[in-house]
Amino acid sequence: MRWTVAVVAVFVLGLGVANLVSAKGGGSMVIITAEWKAKIGKENALKQQLETMVTQVKKHEPHCMQYTLHQGLENKSQFFFYERYDNMAAVETHKTTAHFKALLANTEALIAEPVKVSLLEVVQ
Repeated sequence: MRWTVAVVAVFVLGLGVANLVSAKGGGSMVIITAEWKAKIGKENALKQQLETMVTQVKKHEPHCMQYTLHQGLENKSQFFFYERYDNMAAVETHKTTAHFKALLANTEALIAEPVKVSLLEVVQ
């Protein structure tokens, strides 16, 4: 998987995330943004996979307070997730779910570039 390096190194395997857990104690709200770009002609297929993910997260992850999918108005190949979790433990749970693993497997051939994932905390 060519985008595994970007997502797995930061997100799936938790490299860098472990520092946030120890620094934050795992108890503070965590925000995640994820930017996706579909290959030309694959916009609808990617959108369907991402919409399925939204449904699964809302159904199975009670500690995810918000999981919102956005699509570019001018660039329909651009997708953006805004996610809010109770704490880092909820993020860890999210990335071990069957639906998260399925998303990774099902979207590899649909994306034009690595997914850009950011882990954030609320400042004010």
